[in-house]
Amino acid sequence: TPLDLRAADDDATLSIGDDLLVTARRSPGVVRAPAPVDWGDALLAEPAFVGHHDHPFPGCFVCGTARGVGDGLRIFPGPVGDGSGRLAAVFTAQEAHAGPDGRLTPAAVWAALDCPTAWVNMSGGETVLLGRFRAEVRGDLSAGKPYLVVAESAGRTGRKSYGRAGIYRRDGRLLAASEAVWIRVPGDGA
Repeated sequence: TPLDLRAADDDATLSIGDDLLVTARRSPGVVRAPAPVDWGDALLAEPAFVGHHDHPFPGCFVCGTARGVGDGLRIFPGPVGDGSGRLAAVFTAQEAHAGPDGRLTPAAVWAALDCPTAWVNMSGGETVLLGRFRAEVRGDLSAGKPYLVVAESAGRTGRKSYGRAGIYRRDGRLLAASEAVWIRVPGDGA
């Protein structure tokens, strides 16, 4: 389906004909990220990813369990065993998601920050849809290298849930951060 993208200095819209799909605006302020977790703890967390057994969108580009290596990002954030409520995963960026220079495209980095902020607040059988999302990319991610993704809840209010995520190098350097608002689908799950 052809989409109409209109971009100006600090905002953009994406439409199909007269139907507005997305509005994007530059937002002020620093995007906060959760603290990193131990690399080994993240590897241990992945098998406990809720989506392995109960996924509302198994074909999701980021966390879809029906996606193969190189097809999707395959980020499966599971609960970290430290009682913090944080989720974590280690993922290896694939060449299919990189530009000619071997670096992940900005769209792939933003995508990697997306789903972890949803899963950190979802209960089994629940479906949420993205309401707002803002991200800040502070460094390059290269294909073939592993990265740590960490997410934490920033609370819930009614049908809205709030989450933050960060992508780290193995040495703990923060490369990207996001903050998101998710909306629970009425009558679904918890």
